[in-house]
Amino acid sequence: MLGFLSALQADGAIVGGYLLLNAAARPLEFHCTAPVRPTRAQEILYGPTLEPFLYGEQIGGALVAKTKLKPVCIFTDTALMLSARTIQDTPLACLASTNSESFFLGDCQAYVAKGHSADISAVQATWDKLEDFDVQEPFTRIREALQEVGSASRPARSASEPQDAAKARRAA
Repeated sequence: MLGFLSALQADGAIVGGYLLLNAAARPLEFHCTAPVRPTRAQEILYGPTLEPFLYGEQIGGALVAKTKLKPVCIFTDTALMLSARTIQDTPLACLASTNSESFFLGDCQAYVAKGHSADISAVQATWDKLEDFDVQEPFTRIREALQEVGSASRPARSASEPQDAAKARRAA
């Protein structure tokens, strides 16, 4: 089982999606976040660590924690999602340009988070078991699903506001 983690950014808000697929590329689970928009106070206080926090912990970490099933590895197309590796133990590889340690999966150049070079062998071992699997294609599914469920068009919540509180506020 493989995980695919992605995010879209629009109008200052970030929406994340997480798709788990079996070896035949069939979906097993899909989760998405409500749009997250940092507050001005967070921008000031977090400074240059804000984006890794939002993508890695607030979005990526929350999505990975939601799943019932655990993949053997997770792929992302969003370099900032590599920050999620520090709060979970599943190997995570990025298929986008970063300043991290790189390796190849077929024709795709992949990266792992700094300090997690052991993930390379775990990801490569998983990759070697796959046949004719297009590792880029699931990200298209995630983006289309996020657009379909309308996540990108909902009002953004503050990154410090729990999602349940946002639901309760909309229901009131």
